[in-house]
Amino acid sequence: TQMPRVFEPARSHFSVFTHHNYELRLGKEAKAPRLFAIELGSGEGRGLDELSDGTRAQLLLAARIAFAEEVEQGRTLPLFLDEAFDQSDPARFEAIVRSLGRVADDQDRQIFYLTSDPIDVDRIRHALAEENCEIAAAIDLGLIRTKAASVSGPHALHVGPRPTVPAPDGLSAEEYGVALGVHQLAPALGYEQQHFFYVLSDDLNLLHEFLVNGIERVGQWKTVSGTTLADKLGSGSISSQEIAFRADLLEHFCELWKQGRGRPVDREALEHSGALSERYLDDVVAIADELIGDSEKLLAALRASKDPRLKGFRRSSFEGVERYLRDNGYLDDAPVLDESELRLRACETACNFDPLVGVNSVEI
Repeated sequence: TQMPRVFEPARSHFSVFTHHNYELRLGKEAKAPRLFAIELGSGEGRGLDELSDGTRAQLLLAARIAFAEEVEQGRTLPLFLDEAFDQSDPARFEAIVRSLGRVADDQDRQIFYLTSDPIDVDRIRHALAEENCEIAAAIDLGLIRTKAASVSGPHALHVGPRPTVPAPDGLSAEEYGVALGVHQLAPALGYEQQHFFYVLSDDLNLLHEFLVNGIERVGQWKTVSGTTLADKLGSGSISSQEIAFRADLLEHFCELWKQGRGRPVDREALEHSGALSERYLDDVVAIADELIGDSEKLLAALRASKDPRLKGFRRSSFEGVERYLRDNGYLDDAPVLDESELRLRACETACNFDPLVGVNSVEI
C-alpha cells in the first residue's frame, strides 16, 4: 500500500511463475492489508499460510524481485538466489527459471543461483535454452576451495559409521564418565546442554543404550519423549516418566544455580559490548570460554590483568565490558545459593517426587 509501483511487477512475475494459474491480490483488511493469491481455475482466494510450499515460494520470490527492482533506483544490481526453487515441482521450476532468464536478458542483469544439488545445473540450462538463453558460468565452489571436485560421484557420498560407544563393563560411574569424556557439569549453559550421564549415572547400562541411540544431551529427551524409542528406553528399571522427572529436576537445579550468577558470557556478548579492540577480543573470548562464561570470574580476571594475554589491557575497556554485562543481564545482584541451599530448594520442587515413582535421583 505504501509502494504501489512494487505491486504491479510483483503480480506480473507471480503470474508468469505459476503459468498464469494464480493472480496476486492485495487484501484490504481493516487492521493490516495482506497479500493473497487467487486461484484462477476456481476463483478461490488463498493466504500465504494456505498455499503450498512451492506456490508460496513463488509468490515471495516475485515480491522480492519486484522490490529489488524498485529500490535499485535506476541501477542494475546482481540478484543472489540461495536454493530459492527447491520447493518447486519440475514445471514450476522451469517456469521460474525461464522467467528469470528473460529478466536477465531484458535488464542485462547478473543472477547467481546457489545450490547444493549438481542436477540443478542441467535443469537450469535446459529451461534457459527454451528462452534462447544460457548459463554464463557454472562455478564449483568445492573445486575452488580444495582444488578437487567437491563430489567425484555417487560413491563419494558416503556417511561413515558412528563412533563406537564404550560399554560400562563393570566400571564405576566416575570411571565410565571419564571413558566417555563427559564434560564437567556446567549449569550456566542450561539443563539442555548437560550430558545424560548426570541424569542416569545410577544405571550405566541404560545410559549406554541412550548414547548408542544418539541421545547424549538432556535436552534431546523432550524431542524423543512420546516416541517408540522413548517407550523402548523407558521400559527397563527407570521408566520414561521418571526420566522426564529427572530432566525436570535438573532443569530446576540449573535455574537455581544461575541465581546471582547472571547469563553466561560468550563471543556475541563481548563483540556487542563494543569495549574490546581487535587486539584483545579473541583473547578475552578464550578466557571467557575457559571460565565457562562466568561473568564475575571474567571481570575479576580482566580487573587483575595478570593473564599474559591481557598485558596492556586498559581500565576503560574493563569498565566498558562491565557496564555492558550489567546493563544486559550478564551480572545478577541476587545472592548466590550455596550447596546446602541448592539441595534444599531442589528437594522442594514438585518434580522431585511422584507418589507412583518415588524420590527421583539426579547426580548434582
